[in-house]
Amino acid sequence: MNIPQIRRSIRDGQFDTELDRLQLVVNQEIKRKRRELSLLLADDFAIGQRVRTVPGNYKPRYLFNRAGTVVEIDPPWVWIELDEPVRRSGGGNTKVVRRIGVSAINLAMVEDEDGS
Repeated sequence: MNIPQIRRSIRDGQFDTELDRLQLVVNQEIKRKRRELSLLLADDFAIGQRVRTVPGNYKPRYLFNRAGTVVEIDPPWVWIELDEPVRRSGGGNTKVVRRIGVSAINLAMVEDEDGS
């Protein structure tokens, strides 16, 4: 079954009695597949490599499109030192975030100016 067929089946009421279960199962499979891909992709990164976070299914959204340097790899996570630390405020406190762990599926390699 492809996506248009699934959408049509949902609209036609074929899953009316199991919509919540369908949503749960699909979300679980997507989460499992993302983790699987991140485990595989983490091997493509190296300590010292330049990377950029890409928009994806994670929060907080203010971490999208942040550049940094890989400092640790613990699949599926890749830890990066941000070029520009992020200030977070809340509860009367301000916290500066300099290092973040990002699932490898949400990172892109950045080419150096010399193209490498």
